Amino acid sequence: MAKRTINYQRAIQVLNKMYKAANEYYFDGDLEDVCITIQSSVKTYAHISVSPVWRNVDGKQMREINLSAEHLMRCNDGEFGVLSICSSLLHEMSHLYNMMHGIKDTSTNGYHNRKFAITAEEIAHLKISKHPVYGWTITEPTESQLEFCTAFGFEDFLFARDADFPISTGTGTPATGNGNGNPPKVKKPSNSKRYQCPCCKAIVRATSFVNIICADCNVPFVLTTK
Repeated sequence: MAKRTINYQRAIQVLNKMYKAANEYYFDGDLEDVCITIQSSVKTYAHISVSPVWRNVDGKQMREINLSAEHLMRCNDGEFGVLSICSSLLHEMSHLYNMMHGIKDTSTNGYHNRKFAITAEEIAHLKISKHPVYGWTITEPTESQLEFCTAFGFEDFLFARDADFPISTGTGTPATGNGNGNPPKVKKPSNSKRYQCPCCKAIVRATSFVNIICADCNVPFVLTTK
């Protein structure tokens, strides 16, 4: 895996290729086509829409699988790598498999039941652990994902969207001014990243994207915007 994915267009290409390859490799080509997106989602690594939310000019409808723009650059044992992204994609593909086969694997509050874990472990060959609040949702890659990514030459993701950034208007100028035609000075956003344990609410800060686990609750810290 000598190559590195360092721009948005390439990331979309890699994710679409990964989805198609994983569909054949793990699900025997059984899964329907989906629309892969990279959109802001600081609280979750990925999601899948329950119903089709995309439609092309021919009327074909597709569900959406989104990978978090803020969490593209995630770590595996301290090293940036593609395995965490692959495991998140397979997590959502396991949900899709269950939806297509009438298997209810989550509650309305997002709790993942044992049926989800069975599909993710037995078909996608992921390691699934139980979260005290959200159920069988903690997802880790296994040797299977390493073999899969190596076989297809998938690349590390070495870029991600910052959680905080200034927004300007459609004209390219700031939405407010200082009265003399000059744009107001915008405070440079801090590089500090705030992480919080979803259980005990402990907070840690870092200057870059990190993948850490609360030693008291044994659950991953979640990147927050507060």
